[in-house]
Amino acid sequence: IEFLNDLPIRLKIKTVMYIYKDAYSTISFLQNTSENFITWVCPLLDQSYHQADEIIYYQADIINEIYF
Repeated sequence: IEFLNDLPIRLKIKTVMYIYKDAYSTISFLQNTSENFITWVCPLLDQSYHQADEIIYYQADIINEIYF
């Protein structure tokens, strides 16, 4: 991912849009967002699996992640 920071902006956008096509096309939150937002957020995504009844965070927790 660090190599993306060295690319010219248009090439960076095209590269991220290609690499993360599966992510932004399947996550409904990302489907109506700009390329600039997708380019910023997609490299930050990390995949994890949780049980359906698993508690991910509690009401008093400080939230620093988003779950889709």
